[in-house]
Amino acid sequence: VVLVALLLMDWRTAFVVAVAIPLTIAMTLGGMAALHVPLQQISIAALIISLGMLVDDPVVASDGINRELADGRPRGIAAWLGPFKLRRAIFFGTIINIVAFLPLALLPGDMGAFIISLPIVITLALVSSRIVSMTFIPLLGYYILRGQKGFDAVSGSHPLHRLVPFYKSALQLALRKPLLTVIAAYGLLAASTALVPYFGKQFFRCLNYLQLLIVKLCHITFFDGTKLNTCLTSIKHLFNYIQNGLLSSSFLLPQDTRLHFANY
Repeated sequence: VVLVALLLMDWRTAFVVAVAIPLTIAMTLGGMAALHVPLQQISIAALIISLGMLVDDPVVASDGINRELADGRPRGIAAWLGPFKLRRAIFFGTIINIVAFLPLALLPGDMGAFIISLPIVITLALVSSRIVSMTFIPLLGYYILRGQKGFDAVSGSHPLHRLVPFYKSALQLALRKPLLTVIAAYGLLAASTALVPYFGKQFFRCLNYLQLLIVKLCHITFFDGTKLNTCLTSIKHLFNYIQNGLLSSSFLLPQDTRLHFANY
């Protein structure tokens, strides 16, 4: 993320965005601890997914500050006016991303329990990014940023400058013919459904019914304070199941004792 920021931005803006990332992650981990969401495969995957989205708010806020500074605003005013002008865009962008993942929290049964940490962690990350973009970014921008106009207002040797004329032409064409643009966009969406038959329809790896039923019956959870003898006895019973062919050893989870999560 930092390398991409350095490629597309000046080093000052890239530094502000780079510093905002660990702070956002730290706030997200704090929220996970408060909500008792452990670090496991799904929550780590959610952090990776959210990493590409949580930089959006700091980037937009930094760009707003740069534009205000480039227009001659005093630092104290530009630091809060830039993000303030874009507050609605940042807010609605954050809400849309959160709502996109919330339906995963409605999944029932073991699948819902397995995937619930994904929407929770992504929501925490995006909310943290929103807070950082409206507080920490203005503070850093006040001291670090020097002002930079957008690609549409300056010329230079950056590769992206060469794309600006093409982007302007495409945007003007879309604005002149809005109905055609909407039809084309939804036509591409409808055409993409033709690829659905080529996608797998099993969210997790396939299991036969007997294995799934046995795993549900062998739900073993060791809580804090459980006596060691009790844990050893339960494990011995589990090994007896395996030795007698009643339970596949592929369901042994070295990092998680909740065996009903057969999809790990």
